[in-house]
This record gives sequence, C-alpha cells and structure tokens, in this order.
Amino acid sequence: MKFSIIATIAASAAFLSADKWCNTGTAGNGDCEKQGFHTFCCIGSEGDEYQHKKKTHGIGTGPDGSSWCGRPIPEEGTNEGVIYCAK
Repeated sequence: MKFSIIATIAASAAFLSADKWCNTGTAGNGDCEKQGFHTFCCIGSEGDEYQHKKKTHGIGTGPDGSSWCGRPIPEEGTNEGVIYCAK
C-alpha cells in the first residue's frame, strides 16, 4: 500500500516537472511569479505557437481561475493547453 502511494506521488511529480512545449508566455494570477517562475501555455508536443521547450514546475492558474489556455476544444469542453509555471 505504501509503495503504491509513493509511486503515485513520484509519477505525479515527474509529470508536473516534465518537459513540455510552450508559447512565449500567458497571463497568470501571480502564483507562479511568487515562486520565481513565469506562466506559459503548454502542450505535450511541438506545434503552432508552442515552439519553446520548457521544464515545467507545476500547474499555474490564469486570472480567471482556470488552468486551461490556448484554442478551445468544444467537443471535449476544454482548451488545447494547460498553464504551467516554468522559466
């Protein structure tokens, strides 16, 4: 039981700090900046405006309280990207 919890936490941390393809910056609510990072809209693969490979350090939040960014995907009810804290 303890091993599975530790493995889940480790996998989550690795995912959040993984390299992602990001834009040149996006509006945030200031939380990333308080930690010494900037906010970027990022996706898992290079394309369109996502030309900058960044090591992310957790999910950020936009001024509207959402972590979604980029073009809307109406059929999924989300957007193509997620706001991340990165340098």
